[in-house]
Amino acid sequence: MTEELNEVYNKVDALFKIKIKTQIKGSGLIFNKILFVKDLLDDSECYHLVINKKVFGFSSTNEFYYGFLKIVRVFSKENQLEIDYYEEHKSNDLLPDIMFIDEALEELYDKDYKYKKLEIRLQKLLE
Repeated sequence: MTEELNEVYNKVDALFKIKIKTQIKGSGLIFNKILFVKDLLDDSECYHLVINKKVFGFSSTNEFYYGFLKIVRVFSKENQLEIDYYEEHKSNDLLPDIMFIDEALEELYDKDYKYKKLEIRLQKLLE
């Protein structure tokens, strides 16, 4: 089992039927923890999901899809900044380490592809 496809991911998938194993594997998105929280005063209930140490709470399936989509977009933007960084160095350094840069870019473009597929999947689930 990969780091991304852990028992927390399996539990989330069982609860919310997201079916995104292919996109999660190798994406760097790690499901750290899922909590079920019950307010003892008003008996309201919600979940808290921790992905890469970022927490979001939700009480409905649509809130889950929306919150997860926001997290995917944050990681997608961070990934794009890394791509831009390596592309800049590849183009402008006097003696760039092309092999290292190309390997890094290949991994980043793979993650970018997975993030885009995740966004599409989550948007479809929100419809």
